[in-house]
Amino acid sequence: MEQFWESLQNLISATNETNLENSLNIALNAGEALSGAEILAIYLANDQDPGLQRYGSIGADRLLPDQLPAQDLIHLRKPQLWFPGKRSNTTLLNAARKARFPYLASAPMGQPNAIIGLIVITDTQGSPTEYTLQIVKLLANTITTIIQGHFRAKQIQNNLDFNNQRIRLYTTLEEQIHEGLLLLDPDMKILRMNLSAEMMLGYSNQEVVDQPVDKIIIGTESLLPALRDAQRGSANFYLGDQRLFRRNGETFLAHVRTFPIKNKYTIEGILILITDLSEQEQIQEHTQKLEQHAFLGEITAIFAHEVRNPINNISTGLQLMALNLTEDNPDQTSIDRLQQDCDRLEELMKSVLTFSRTTEYEMDLVDLPFLINRLIERSKQRISRLDVEYNLQIESGCPPVHGNTRALEQVFTNLINNSIQAMRETGGKLALKIQTVDNPGGNRFVETSVADTGPGIAKELRDRIFEPYFTTERSGTGLGLAIAKRIVTAHNGTIKLDSFPGGTVFSIRIPAAESPS
Repeated sequence: MEQFWESLQNLISATNETNLENSLNIALNAGEALSGAEILAIYLANDQDPGLQRYGSIGADRLLPDQLPAQDLIHLRKPQLWFPGKRSNTTLLNAARKARFPYLASAPMGQPNAIIGLIVITDTQGSPTEYTLQIVKLLANTITTIIQGHFRAKQIQNNLDFNNQRIRLYTTLEEQIHEGLLLLDPDMKILRMNLSAEMMLGYSNQEVVDQPVDKIIIGTESLLPALRDAQRGSANFYLGDQRLFRRNGETFLAHVRTFPIKNKYTIEGILILITDLSEQEQIQEHTQKLEQHAFLGEITAIFAHEVRNPINNISTGLQLMALNLTEDNPDQTSIDRLQQDCDRLEELMKSVLTFSRTTEYEMDLVDLPFLINRLIERSKQRISRLDVEYNLQIESGCPPVHGNTRALEQVFTNLINNSIQAMRETGGKLALKIQTVDNPGGNRFVETSVADTGPGIAKELRDRIFEPYFTTERSGTGLGLAIAKRIVTAHNGTIKLDSFPGGTVFSIRIPAAESPS
């Protein structure tokens, strides 16, 4: 009796195996112990053949057929116990009669109208017991449970693999697209947002989860009405161009669209799609400025050429007057002062012509760390003479930029000279830093910062510092920074001023050159 219960327990444990072949082997061994039979076989249906194929067996080789035709199932649809002398109207029973088996017990597996296989028990010498038919039924039910459980698990795994694939595709799409994606629940709280949205708005995904969307997307009054329409299931809503706020307070132009996510009649969520237009806006502004500069340059060039001739004539006349007077003549001082004014006007006209020309720069790869190092070496004596300390920090592996070496040299020479000039009275510190940065759109730039510890620039003057002909120096032309900004803009870069009492920082960003593939 103990062996019986142990075999029954083994049969039950077969249903817990994840591997189908192992499960069926355990079930066959348990069936052998329970029935005392020498021969057991499992026949299963397959997709390629309408009949049954022997899948697993004990002692059945050469005695039972490998395959059973489909018509055998007509006669084997119910559990039965066959003895010699009975009618053998199937391939299986013919094989049993031919092998001189004393009996053969069989039971179908599956449902009455959906048979998936057959379990067979027989022997070469022994006789069946009064429990043989019950045991074969028990085996059939257990193996049916094993097979159905296996196929359910396989179907679940297939569904899981399919869903994981969809998640991977969605995650890849979410990470790679440049548009910002925000997924809201029906209560307009944020469920998640992608990397592009993080970079646009300045928040991390972890920070915004479960936050009301109107606390994160700020700047458009039409967003909430559009989201309420989406809550009610309205079609995609396009808000047009909107000016939104980043976390740091900066604004940017964007396309905003909302999409309701429906499940039949239920709204499961809302999708917000944001397209950052700040780069396009910069390009448009850049184009407009180029058009304005082109027109202004043409007028200014004509004016400068016309003015230079009288200046040259006056300068020549002053030189002749000076030659006709003795060196100790009091008028020599006035002539000398007028000559200096003529020279200053000549330099001013040269700067005007430089600013007015539309220059097409020949671009090449420029190593900014090398360029800045060279400019600092040139200015070392002047820096030392004015009691200025300098510090240069360069990020390791800083990429080159596409640019014109002479033009960029003019930009940084001007900025370094301005910083040194600002500290000429009291000395100070000049700090330069070169590093790579990424903007919210994902583009990579090389940023060069030029900082000094001078008196700073008054707040009311900062907005005008890049305007042509605006200067705070009596001897300045007011074109140095205007020309620098024009050169940086021509390189698709930006120049930014930060100033405060006790210091000024100019930050120049030039797009990094793409690495060769």
